[in-house]
Amino acid sequence: MATSLPANASKDNSDSVLDDPELALLTDLAGVIEKFNSLKSALGAAALYNIAEGLATAAQAGGTPDDLRTSIPVSGKSSAYTITTTDRSKLIRATGAGGFTLSFTAAATLGDGWYCFVRNDATGTVTLDPNGAETIDGVTTLSLDAGQSAMVFCNGSLLVTGGPWNINRLENMTAGSPTTTVDADNDELLIYDASDGRHKKVNPSALGVCADYIQIQDQKSDGTNGGSASFGAWTARDLNTKVTDTGGHASLSSNQVTLGGGTYEIEVWSAFYLTGGTRLRWRNVTDSTTEVSGMSADVGGANTNSGQFWVPLQGRFSIATQKSFELQYFANSATSTNGLGSDDAQSNGVEIYTDVILRKVA
Repeated sequence: MATSLPANASKDNSDSVLDDPELALLTDLAGVIEKFNSLKSALGAAALYNIAEGLATAAQAGGTPDDLRTSIPVSGKSSAYTITTTDRSKLIRATGAGGFTLSFTAAATLGDGWYCFVRNDATGTVTLDPNGAETIDGVTTLSLDAGQSAMVFCNGSLLVTGGPWNINRLENMTAGSPTTTVDADNDELLIYDASDGRHKKVNPSALGVCADYIQIQDQKSDGTNGGSASFGAWTARDLNTKVTDTGGHASLSSNQVTLGGGTYEIEVWSAFYLTGGTRLRWRNVTDSTTEVSGMSADVGGANTNSGQFWVPLQGRFSIATQKSFELQYFANSATSTNGLGSDDAQSNGVEIYTDVILRKVA
């Protein structure tokens, strides 16, 4: 789906007519009617019924009300502008470098049932600023990022929107492969809130989507065992290799992982051999607190041959500022040489005895 305006759309301050199927969602009459119930509490019934009455009258006459056209007049703006009664039903298209403010004439002047569309095709933020102390969606100003659009309604005393929504990102929510990559730092998902009939921006990281990914391991050279296991005290496991860190949130030194502030999900698998009762914990060594405790495991005793176990740890933790961590274990039996994992006796490259996965989700 193309998202740029067609060639017949105005690129200056003159009006023209926009006939573009991709923006049909802005003018589809059924879509407008569908929003009536969700907007009723904010606008009041009168404003909505005025529009509905115009639709019904036009339908009976076999035509379309003048202020609800299937083609939208486009008014291009590249600097600050005050939207007036003459902009009713128009698409105010912001263009140019940087951002600017689109102000609104007093709601009482615009009148009950007035509406327009606003699209930000400028490179900066466009601010929608109601008159005086009036509000839009209950706030004094509303910002549209580049590429976002909003349908603005008036009931004679305040302004509300049927958006903002982002056409590019709505495209990515339809069937088929996304045409762009969603980035947790710069993009957002749109979630439909049925309670008020609006799409709302959600950072993907809040859903665990596109979270920055960190992988840290204990690697030994091919044919080398994991090392001797101590017993009777919490002891740091070797962590010597940062495999990946997509967001640059982690550093590794002397078996300690230093993380920036945020919320993380952690998953760990660590090898043990004949160490008896064994457990892991993710220890905040900066604050001397345990952030996540692992499951209890029985990895056999020193006189048994129960084989090697992978002991897990999973959880979620939050830190306000940068902290350093160790993956620590407690074992009830000491096993020399391979208590922290046995090599696979194959020439398969480096041996991996601990794998730590962290996802920064907020």
